[in-house]
Amino acid sequence: MKSSDGHISKVAATMGVRASTLRFWESKGLVNFERNAENRYRVPSAQNLLQTVDVMLYRSLDMSIEEIKSCFGADLPSMQKMLREGKESVVKRIEELRRVAARIEDRRRAVARAEAVSKQSPSVIAAALPPFVPFDYETKEDVELMLKDPTLTGLVQEEEGARHRFIAFSGEAEEGREYVFGPLFAETDTQRLVNAQELRAYAKSLGRECGRLLGRYLATAAIAGVRTDIYEGYLELLR
Repeated sequence: MKSSDGHISKVAATMGVRASTLRFWESKGLVNFERNAENRYRVPSAQNLLQTVDVMLYRSLDMSIEEIKSCFGADLPSMQKMLREGKESVVKRIEELRRVAARIEDRRRAVARAEAVSKQSPSVIAAALPPFVPFDYETKEDVELMLKDPTLTGLVQEEEGARHRFIAFSGEAEEGREYVFGPLFAETDTQRLVNAQELRAYAKSLGRECGRLLGRYLATAAIAGVRTDIYEGYLELLR
């Protein structure tokens, strides 16, 4: 049996939309297909294509069905205004998507860094870290900093066995110091520092006293089935 959707399916495929979408637009009065007098099959025309082109454009502007209907009854000045506003909206969306893409790339680099650091054994390095301040969840600037770049946040454990607190890094890097560097893991749910003792044990094996343990956040991922916050760990070596 010949399908009554044969013509409309071809039109839909050519225009890159679903046949069901064209039927829906027709049911809402956005596209008016003529009908074959004998079998009532849809008979697409050039006018239908023009209607479909307009509907596709308006839908790309996130217009509702009712808004599109109002456009069909608009005069030329109104259409100019509508299209100008639509373009401005799209440009804003593009700019936002570019910002999102940049944040995604930053996060991708941080995840790659976390993967690399996680495989490293503790070692002594010289590094200049930026100063830090306590992180305040109720402070708008701190929350915005975390949203913009989570790697500018971290944690500090002032002494062995002490409870760590969260910090935000800011400003110019301090004078270089020696640190035991390596991965630092904290269970996400409990915030238990998993391997802080390993970094301290390495420092003691070198006969060095150690001070604060700093962690710079990189990523959160499952490690051995446990959701874990991954940091670059910097354990101060005292002279």
